[in-house]
Amino acid sequence: MQSLAAKHRAQVDAGRNIPATATHKPASTTQRFMLAALQADYARLKNVRSKQRKAEIKRELLPRYADHLSVILNQSGSGHDESVVVLCVWAFDAGEWHTAVMLAEFALQHGMSAPEGFKRSLPETLLEEAALQATRQGNPSELRDYLQHLQALTSGADIADEVTAKFHKALGQTLESTDKPAALHAYRTAQQYGAHVQRNINRIERELQP
Repeated sequence: MQSLAAKHRAQVDAGRNIPATATHKPASTTQRFMLAALQADYARLKNVRSKQRKAEIKRELLPRYADHLSVILNQSGSGHDESVVVLCVWAFDAGEWHTAVMLAEFALQHGMSAPEGFKRSLPETLLEEAALQATRQGNPSELRDYLQHLQALTSGADIADEVTAKFHKALGQTLESTDKPAALHAYRTAQQYGAHVQRNINRIERELQP
Protein backbone atom coordinates (compact mmCIF):
# COMPACT_ATOMS: atom_id res chain seq x y z
CA MET A 1 0.00 0.00 0.00
CA GLN A 2 1.37 3.40 -0.98
CA SER A 3 2.10 5.75 1.89
CA LEU A 4 -1.30 7.15 2.84
CA ALA A 5 0.19 10.32 4.29
CA ALA A 6 2.19 10.89 1.10
CA LYS A 7 -0.93 10.33 -0.98
CA HIS A 8 -2.76 12.89 1.14
CA ARG A 9 0.02 15.44 0.62
CA ALA A 10 -0.13 14.85 -3.13
CA GLN A 11 -3.86 15.57 -3.09
CA VAL A 12 -3.29 18.79 -1.20
CA ASP A 13 -0.56 19.83 -3.63
CA ALA A 14 -2.90 19.12 -6.53
CA GLY A 15 -5.48 21.44 -5.00
CA ARG A 16 -8.11 18.77 -4.49
CA ASN A 17 -8.10 18.85 -0.71
CA ILE A 18 -7.03 22.31 0.42
CA PRO A 19 -7.40 22.65 4.22
CA ALA A 20 -9.46 25.57 5.45
CA THR A 21 -7.48 25.99 8.67
CA ALA A 22 -5.65 29.30 8.82
CA THR A 23 -2.01 28.36 8.37
CA HIS A 24 -0.66 31.72 9.55
CA LYS A 25 -1.32 30.77 13.17
CA PRO A 26 1.71 29.54 15.09
CA ALA A 27 1.72 25.75 15.28
CA SER A 28 1.84 25.81 19.07
CA THR A 29 -1.25 28.03 19.21
CA THR A 30 -3.19 25.79 16.85
CA GLN A 31 -2.08 22.72 18.77
CA ARG A 32 -3.21 24.18 22.09
CA PHE A 33 -6.59 25.04 20.55
CA MET A 34 -7.01 21.51 19.21
CA LEU A 35 -5.98 19.92 22.51
CA ALA A 36 -8.49 22.08 24.35
CA ALA A 37 -11.20 20.99 21.91
CA LEU A 38 -10.17 17.36 22.33
CA GLN A 39 -10.31 17.66 26.11
CA ALA A 40 -13.83 19.07 25.91
CA ASP A 41 -14.94 16.29 23.58
CA TYR A 42 -13.23 13.69 25.78
CA ALA A 43 -15.14 14.99 28.81
CA ARG A 44 -18.35 14.56 26.83
CA LEU A 45 -17.44 11.01 25.91
CA LYS A 46 -16.65 10.08 29.53
CA ASN A 47 -20.32 10.60 30.38
CA VAL A 48 -21.45 8.06 27.78
CA ARG A 49 -21.61 4.45 28.96
CA SER A 50 -22.45 2.74 25.67
CA LYS A 51 -19.39 1.83 23.59
CA GLN A 52 -21.51 1.84 20.47
CA ARG A 53 -22.76 5.34 21.20
CA LYS A 54 -19.21 6.50 21.94
CA ALA A 55 -18.13 5.23 18.53
CA GLU A 56 -21.03 7.09 16.91
CA ILE A 57 -20.07 10.32 18.70
CA LYS A 58 -16.43 9.98 17.64
CA ARG A 59 -17.61 9.47 14.05
CA GLU A 60 -19.58 12.70 14.35
CA LEU A 61 -16.67 14.60 15.93
CA LEU A 62 -13.84 13.58 13.60
CA PRO A 63 -14.81 15.90 10.70
CA ARG A 64 -14.32 18.96 12.88
CA TYR A 65 -10.62 18.09 13.15
CA ALA A 66 -10.13 17.29 9.45
CA ASP A 67 -8.63 20.66 8.50
CA HIS A 68 -6.25 20.59 11.46
CA LEU A 69 -5.06 17.12 10.53
CA SER A 70 -4.71 18.06 6.88
CA VAL A 71 -2.35 20.89 7.82
CA ILE A 72 -0.26 18.59 10.03
CA LEU A 73 -0.03 15.85 7.40
CA ASN A 74 1.15 18.40 4.84
CA GLN A 75 4.01 19.54 7.06
CA SER A 76 7.40 17.91 7.48
CA GLY A 77 7.80 18.60 11.18
CA SER A 78 8.70 15.88 13.62
CA GLY A 79 8.02 15.12 17.26
CA HIS A 80 5.02 14.10 19.28
CA ASP A 81 1.61 15.63 18.58
CA GLU A 82 -1.02 14.49 21.08
CA SER A 83 -3.90 15.48 18.81
CA VAL A 84 -2.67 13.17 16.04
CA VAL A 85 -2.42 10.05 18.21
CA VAL A 86 -5.68 10.71 20.05
CA LEU A 87 -7.59 11.23 16.80
CA CYS A 88 -5.92 8.16 15.34
CA VAL A 89 -7.34 6.01 18.15
CA TRP A 90 -10.71 7.71 17.80
CA ALA A 91 -10.71 6.94 14.07
CA PHE A 92 -10.16 3.25 14.81
CA ASP A 93 -13.01 3.31 17.35
CA ALA A 94 -15.28 5.06 14.84
CA GLY A 95 -14.50 2.57 12.08
CA GLU A 96 -12.81 5.24 9.94
CA TRP A 97 -10.02 2.93 8.84
CA HIS A 98 -8.47 5.00 6.10
CA THR A 99 -8.05 7.98 8.43
CA ALA A 100 -6.87 5.77 11.29
CA VAL A 101 -4.15 4.01 9.29
CA MET A 102 -3.04 7.25 7.62
CA LEU A 103 -2.57 8.89 11.03
CA ALA A 104 -0.92 5.75 12.41
CA GLU A 105 1.59 5.79 9.56
CA PHE A 106 2.34 9.48 10.11
CA ALA A 107 2.69 9.09 13.90
CA LEU A 108 5.04 6.14 13.60
CA GLN A 109 7.17 7.83 10.96
CA HIS A 110 7.58 10.86 13.23
CA GLY A 111 8.43 8.93 16.38
CA MET A 112 5.30 9.83 18.32
CA SER A 113 4.21 8.19 21.58
CA ALA A 114 0.93 6.61 22.56
CA PRO A 115 -1.80 8.98 23.79
CA GLU A 116 -1.54 10.15 27.38
CA GLY A 117 -2.91 7.56 29.78
CA PHE A 118 -2.15 4.56 27.54
CA LYS A 119 0.21 2.05 29.15
CA ARG A 120 1.42 0.45 25.94
CA SER A 121 3.80 1.85 23.34
CA LEU A 122 2.39 3.47 20.22
CA PRO A 123 3.00 0.41 17.97
CA GLU A 124 1.33 -1.85 20.55
CA THR A 125 -1.58 0.56 20.96
CA LEU A 126 -2.17 0.73 17.22
CA LEU A 127 -2.06 -3.04 16.73
CA GLU A 128 -4.33 -3.66 19.71
CA GLU A 129 -6.88 -1.02 18.66
CA ALA A 130 -6.89 -2.36 15.10
CA ALA A 131 -7.35 -5.94 16.29
CA LEU A 132 -10.18 -4.97 18.63
CA GLN A 133 -12.10 -3.10 15.96
CA ALA A 134 -11.43 -5.70 13.26
CA THR A 135 -13.04 -8.42 15.38
CA ARG A 136 -16.18 -6.27 15.60
CA GLN A 137 -16.34 -5.67 11.85
CA GLY A 138 -19.16 -7.37 9.99
CA ASN A 139 -17.06 -8.02 6.89
CA PRO A 140 -13.46 -8.35 8.12
CA SER A 141 -12.03 -9.20 4.69
CA GLU A 142 -12.41 -5.51 3.79
CA LEU A 143 -9.80 -4.69 6.42
CA ARG A 144 -7.11 -7.07 5.18
CA ASP A 145 -5.00 -4.41 3.44
CA TYR A 146 -5.19 -2.06 6.41
CA LEU A 147 -4.06 -4.73 8.88
CA GLN A 148 -1.26 -5.88 6.61
CA HIS A 149 -0.11 -2.28 6.20
CA LEU A 150 -0.10 -1.80 9.99
CA GLN A 151 1.84 -5.03 10.35
CA ALA A 152 4.50 -3.71 7.96
CA LEU A 153 4.61 -0.33 9.70
CA THR A 154 5.23 -1.90 13.11
CA SER A 155 7.64 -4.58 11.90
CA GLY A 156 10.62 -4.77 14.24
CA ALA A 157 8.87 -3.03 17.14
CA ASP A 158 8.90 -4.62 20.59
CA ILE A 159 5.34 -5.91 20.94
CA ALA A 160 3.85 -7.65 23.96
CA ASP A 161 2.91 -11.27 23.30
CA GLU A 162 -0.78 -10.74 24.07
CA VAL A 163 -0.96 -7.93 21.53
CA THR A 164 0.74 -10.07 18.89
CA ALA A 165 -1.75 -12.85 19.63
CA LYS A 166 -4.77 -10.54 19.29
CA PHE A 167 -3.49 -8.91 16.14
CA HIS A 168 -2.68 -12.14 14.29
CA LYS A 169 -6.02 -13.64 15.27
CA ALA A 170 -7.75 -10.60 13.76
CA LEU A 171 -5.48 -10.78 10.72
CA GLY A 172 -6.43 -14.42 10.23
CA GLN A 173 -10.11 -13.47 10.24
CA THR A 174 -9.56 -10.88 7.52
CA LEU A 175 -7.70 -13.41 5.34
CA GLU A 176 -10.00 -16.43 5.63
CA SER A 177 -12.23 -15.69 2.66
CA THR A 178 -9.44 -14.72 0.26
CA ASP A 179 -6.25 -16.52 1.29
CA LYS A 180 -6.71 -19.56 3.52
CA PRO A 181 -3.00 -20.55 3.67
CA ALA A 182 -2.13 -17.03 4.83
CA ALA A 183 -5.01 -17.11 7.31
CA LEU A 184 -3.74 -20.44 8.66
CA HIS A 185 -0.26 -18.96 9.10
CA ALA A 186 -1.72 -15.97 10.94
CA TYR A 187 -3.75 -18.21 13.26
CA ARG A 188 -0.73 -20.40 13.99
CA THR A 189 1.27 -17.29 14.87
CA ALA A 190 -1.57 -16.11 17.10
CA GLN A 191 -1.64 -19.50 18.82
CA GLN A 192 2.13 -19.40 19.32
CA TYR A 193 1.70 -16.17 21.28
CA GLY A 194 -1.20 -17.42 23.40
CA ALA A 195 -4.44 -16.95 21.42
CA HIS A 196 -7.11 -19.66 21.62
CA VAL A 197 -7.60 -20.34 17.91
CA GLN A 198 -7.33 -24.13 17.65
CA ARG A 199 -10.86 -24.38 16.23
CA ASN A 200 -9.98 -21.84 13.54
CA ILE A 201 -6.85 -23.80 12.68
CA ASN A 202 -8.72 -27.12 12.54
CA ARG A 203 -11.42 -25.67 10.31
CA ILE A 204 -8.98 -24.22 7.77
CA GLU A 205 -6.84 -27.35 7.77
CA ARG A 206 -9.97 -29.38 6.87
CA GLU A 207 -10.87 -26.92 4.14
CA LEU A 208 -7.37 -27.09 2.67
CA GLN A 209 -7.32 -30.87 2.51
CA PRO A 210 -7.37 -32.20 -1.09
